Amino acid sequence: MDTLPHLALETLQLVGEVYESAVDIQKRHQVLAHLMQYVDAVFVRVMTLDVMTGALLLTNACGDLVGALNPAELKQWNAVDPLALAVAGLSSGQVRRCHLLFDEHRVQSDPFYTDFCSPRDLRWSMAGTFQDAAGTVTVIALSRGAGQAPFGDGDELAFSQLLPHFARAASMRHQVERQAALALSAANAWKALPMPCFLTDRAGRCVDANDVFHAALEPLALRLTMGRARFAPVLQGAWEAALFQAEVTALPQALSYSTLAGKAWTVHLLPWVGTASNTPHETESTPRLMLALFEEGLKPQAAPVPGLSAIPEAAGLTRAEAEVMSGLLKGWPAKVIASHRSASVNTVRSQIVAILEKTGFKTQKELMACFSNSVSQDPVSSGFSSSLMRVPQPEAIAPKHPRG
Repeated sequence: MDTLPHLALETLQLVGEVYESAVDIQKRHQVLAHLMQYVDAVFVRVMTLDVMTGALLLTNACGDLVGALNPAELKQWNAVDPLALAVAGLSSGQVRRCHLLFDEHRVQSDPFYTDFCSPRDLRWSMAGTFQDAAGTVTVIALSRGAGQAPFGDGDELAFSQLLPHFARAASMRHQVERQAALALSAANAWKALPMPCFLTDRAGRCVDANDVFHAALEPLALRLTMGRARFAPVLQGAWEAALFQAEVTALPQALSYSTLAGKAWTVHLLPWVGTASNTPHETESTPRLMLALFEEGLKPQAAPVPGLSAIPEAAGLTRAEAEVMSGLLKGWPAKVIASHRSASVNTVRSQIVAILEKTGFKTQKELMACFSNSVSQDPVSSGFSSSLMRVPQPEAIAPKHPRG
């Protein structure tokens, strides 16, 4: 009474593994091993042939004999298996058993049985076929030992019912492979863009780049040092800050700069999903990649900012305090400023207190409100300006004098 439910459960499990193997290549050997157990076989061979020429394209096997056969030897014998060749010409889903197709004389005279099967104690075989990709057919050949009984009607029926699932799984596999190829092509479409661009991480490493980028390093006033993008020193700090912001916020950044040769560029930093070609599945700990795209064009002309660049000197700010003030005016919290400057948060907070005392503001809000519409200029901005910032009003940027 328990035999039929158990068989049905085993069949469902095997069918499920067949479909899993369509997208997980590691499952394919497991399917063959389970199939051997399902029909009580000792060896299984999978052969994909060209329909027009009959040429053997791919071959695979599972069983104890696999270790004793090198791939070339297995392919050689598969190419002359009379049962496989006979089944390959049948309609998809058809199954044949050797003892019903060949008489004893054929078995004793055919080299495949005398030179391949007999020395390996193989005697009985059953093979089925299904259509694989367009123009190809796949044959699965199962073998039993000389001490076993031939494959019966029940074995043939069970095997023939599995073959349509193998066919559908093969169709799924080819569809997944085509979609993966299209996705990879789409993900790498940026490489065909006419403007310089490259994939980078927070450290500025050049993970991948298009041909235009490598040819444009000199016009970009950029060089690669140990694989990392390096701008002129006056620009490097702002570039690293932009990388940090793009990573931690997952928001695009747009930065503009001019080279000494007078060329103007806008760098668009776009958070990037890892491509199938060069990154594993992303996790929370996976560093975020960014696409740095360089667009040539006029640098946005900001109105003059009277007095802003003189604030640090007029207020008596140190260089470090001026850089911290730059971060505050960009809206960065103390933690982000500390990370960017490789300093401790407590040090940055102490510098903020000193800035407030020297500029005469009571709170950070007052400081930021006064300069909320301003664009930080050198030495604060290190040469970069954001196209998203607004032009300041002259009357809004005069520094306050210390009270009292």
